[in-house]
Amino acid sequence: MRKLLIYVFPMLVASCSQSPAVFSFQPTPEDGWEQTDTIFFPIDTIREGGTYQVSIALRTNTAAPYPFRSLSLRLTERLSTIPEQSKTLSLKLDQEQATFESNGISIQQHIFIADTLRLPSKPTSGKILISHQMQSNLLHGIRDVGIRLEKL
Repeated sequence: MRKLLIYVFPMLVASCSQSPAVFSFQPTPEDGWEQTDTIFFPIDTIREGGTYQVSIALRTNTAAPYPFRSLSLRLTERLSTIPEQSKTLSLKLDQEQATFESNGISIQQHIFIADTLRLPSKPTSGKILISHQMQSNLLHGIRDVGIRLEKL
């Protein structure tokens, strides 16, 4: 199921203004997420200019829990109509979040507002990249990373 998500994602924002914004998820490597494992989200085309909110979702596995209460991420936005932007995010995972079952495994989902983008009135495409910047090179317990662009 997780590998299927890789193929479902390619048109995350094919028409942000015409459909409701949803999270698109990419799985982290099953043997652990290394600092060099960059997760990328292709942005097909955003046709309408305006202000967009970028949110990140993390899914953690309660059977093999994430061992820390925070997570440091590097978010890089490489879009065709604006200069490349990178920022470091410090996310607190100690708050109660939504829990659901997936194939008999209990999953917690954490959602964070990461950035606000102001896009011009011309088609925008590119990609968003996410990597972790924790001192521990190999992270376990983060199952999936998701991104959502939502027009405000």
